[in-house]
Amino acid sequence: MRSYSAAALCTSVTHLGVIVSMLVRNILFARFLSPADYAVALTFGVVLTLFEYISNFGHENYMQRDKYGGYRDFQATMQSMIILRGLLIAVFIVIISPYVPQLFDLNDLPFNYALLALVPLLNGFMHLDHVRLHRKQIYTVTTKISLCADISSILVALICIYTLDGYWAFYISFIYRHCAATALSHVFSKRAYEIKVNKTYALGMVSFGIPLLGVGVLKYLGTEMDKALIANTLGLETFTTYMLTLMLVVNGTNFINVALSKIFIRRLSTINNNIAPAIRANGIIYCYLMFPLLIVFGILGQELVHLIFGKQYVGIPFLTLAVCATVGIRSLNQWLNQSIIAKASTKLILITDTVKVFIILAGFYAIYADANLIKVLLVLWVAEIAYYVCLTYFLNKRFPVFITSCLIFIMYSVCMIALSVMYLFSQETTLVIKCCFVVSSLILFLAVFLTLSNTCRNQTLLLIKYLTKPIGSVP
Repeated sequence: MRSYSAAALCTSVTHLGVIVSMLVRNILFARFLSPADYAVALTFGVVLTLFEYISNFGHENYMQRDKYGGYRDFQATMQSMIILRGLLIAVFIVIISPYVPQLFDLNDLPFNYALLALVPLLNGFMHLDHVRLHRKQIYTVTTKISLCADISSILVALICIYTLDGYWAFYISFIYRHCAATALSHVFSKRAYEIKVNKTYALGMVSFGIPLLGVGVLKYLGTEMDKALIANTLGLETFTTYMLTLMLVVNGTNFINVALSKIFIRRLSTINNNIAPAIRANGIIYCYLMFPLLIVFGILGQELVHLIFGKQYVGIPFLTLAVCATVGIRSLNQWLNQSIIAKASTKLILITDTVKVFIILAGFYAIYADANLIKVLLVLWVAEIAYYVCLTYFLNKRFPVFITSCLIFIMYSVCMIALSVMYLFSQETTLVIKCCFVVSSLILFLAVFLTLSNTCRNQTLLLIKYLTKPIGSVP
């Protein structure tokens, strides 16, 4: 098997284009819509994310994990199930739509949130042939679908901005993007689209996915409740600034998260003996690729928000640092999550998510009367730490990963402490000095990892060798 840093590079590059095109669309709306209209547009995603989470039965992961995942009947069964999923989500959106404006303190908003039901309906008819190809580490088809849909949606967004008022421009381009992605999944597929239900495959999917449905509900409460709380208690201006900062950091780190997730789940699922060494190597690679991004966003985050989205969104002290700390530990939780999805029962994730959500609910209840943005992020950070501890405990019962988990957490802690110190010292300095802080920190970081870690050193050398091959010889 070729170096998985090289494989991570390939999948990261495919997702980079998707992330960039999505950001371009949001930049257009952030700059051309009023902050109030853009804040309303951002609530569309929060609502749809709810139903994506609570109906996510992990069909993509199951297609990678199951040995029959590449069979035609298996794929046809999954396609039947996502149609049913799309219909159910659409019905639920219509049912709750009258109550959504109250959640965001938008009682006078004329927009009908029931119109968002079109999105899951469109997604339900997605062709899953490109997902099947992920079993072979082929992501180019997925990239073509996403890039074509995103780039064309940018053009639609430009037209909508100049022809429609307010958040309606965002809504039309939003619907178009999902419609285009579904249509293109059929255009680029190699297999004919089939719908059928194989009882064995369906029951296997239900067994795998039911715990994940509960996990989805808990994950929504754990990762999206903060947005509703902020909008409801701190106002749409603070909500928008928070969302833009979160969008920047999360999309930047997802560039790594999504790529490594696809590689590591498949890689671990093919190992039949002790997977502890592979889990350790995966964790170190996670830190090696993730921490430099946290350093950049932690120090330059506010400047990047102003540069990308505009100076009309007022910065909040310590926001980028707090977001980086929370997103950083959440990313490491994905590393442990992947190990469980690949080799253990998904019920373990359900249990740990229950613990996390309980802490979040208790924390939000405690700060509700006197909430501010940093307190909200502190609650989320503590909950993510608890989640990490619980995942380590359950996974260690099956594989000896306790020492590795402690090592990874120490590395995270050192990175966050160093980032905090640099953030404090660079606050009153110029942009040039901040950039010097970032560059020197990255050089030191890479030197330490390449000196102390054989995994990082070997994978970096393999990656360089892979990049320097003639184009025709690269597989």
